[in-house]
Amino acid sequence: MTRLIHRIARLQHDAHHLVLICDRGKNSRANFDALMAHETEDAPLRVDVMGGLVGAHHRDLLAKPLKAYPHTYENLRVWTGERTVYGLSAPVVMTYHPGLAARQRRALDRQIQRAHDALQEYWTTHVRGSSASRQAGLGKLQTKLRGGRFWTITVDDQDHIRLRANRAARAARYQEHGKRLLFSTDQSLTVEAILSAYNHDKVQIEDDFRLLKALNLVRIQPLRHWEDALCPSTAYYGVSTFVPS
Repeated sequence: MTRLIHRIARLQHDAHHLVLICDRGKNSRANFDALMAHETEDAPLRVDVMGGLVGAHHRDLLAKPLKAYPHTYENLRVWTGERTVYGLSAPVVMTYHPGLAARQRRALDRQIQRAHDALQEYWTTHVRGSSASRQAGLGKLQTKLRGGRFWTITVDDQDHIRLRANRAARAARYQEHGKRLLFSTDQSLTVEAILSAYNHDKVQIEDDFRLLKALNLVRIQPLRHWEDALCPSTAYYGVSTFVPS
């Protein structure tokens, strides 16, 4: 990324402000420290970052009720505030969309049901061994299942398993659904500018990846998120394989 910043500074001499839009999977303190410490000899280039945040790192924000969202943007409800993000003071924008909340709720319900079925099947099929060893194995399985923590497991005197739904945990997770966290190190940007830039550019990038994976357009498979140096060689060998000698 630092090399890319230097290249932009060399090629675009009148550029003075670069905004990097990052998905939450690429955001880290180490990455931001490296970006903010860059030095360009060719031209003074200010670098700001805009990106998504992992909700699990900001549970207190996700727990805010919808009545705390005072703004709207298109079909989104919006909350704004200030927060220290990866050591940087940044405005934070949290959005809520009911359609996203509904999709996430259905996905969670499926995970919870699959966990119930897996736990029940384990106890039914693992009939050998002591009850204590079977319960220990059941506990290990529960920790591995994505929906396992939403169940409370007990075993009665007749060695029958009882699965009770942890409704409080499920309700707390439901409250987080439909929400996304964005931030920007550029303090001058408005909420509308952050949402417009992030959503627009992210959609463009995701559309490009869909085109790369479309069988009717690019017939070199698999073509994943590889390093730049690997993509040309992959395309070359893939095409040359089908070219008659």
